[in-house]
Amino acid sequence: IDPELRIDEVNDAFDLDLESENYDSIGGWVMEQLERLPVEGDEVKRGKTLFIVKKMDKRKIENLDLILLEDQEEKEWEITLFCGKNFFDLENYYW
Repeated sequence: IDPELRIDEVNDAFDLDLESENYDSIGGWVMEQLERLPVEGDEVKRGKTLFIVKKMDKRKIENLDLILLEDQEEKEWEITLFCGKNFFDLENYYW
């Protein structure tokens, strides 16, 4: 996501309740949570939401990933199911 998006826009788009008294942007919120300048790969987890700093430009976050973990857990479960004991016996799977 664009780290310059306002926190309230991110809250509305993803049904979140993030708040900051010091920053308006989601990138600023991430820096506030880290309590330092981020480096690429830094993660901030709040509830079922994970923010990952993907790209930095000096002191500014250029690219930020937002992952809704409940969706990710479902995908991991599907992968585990698919890669289970009957992996090579796909014709017996009924989706």
